[in-house]
Amino acid sequence: MSSLPLEGRVAIVTGGSRGIGGAISTLLAEDGATVAVVGLPEDQARTQTLASRLNGAA
Repeated sequence: MSSLPLEGRVAIVTGGSRGIGGAISTLLAEDGATVAVVGLPEDQARTQTLASRLNGAA
């Protein structure tokens, strides 16, 4: 059994590139979830930065 409670799960976080959404995205990833971060076009650079911190892609 995995020690990560959300391993194998996918979470979609809208508004996830900053603020509360960014914090939620980070916590979900730390608990093992694959996180899909959805943000506004003007937040694209911020979304890419967050994705790279979470070992993902934007």
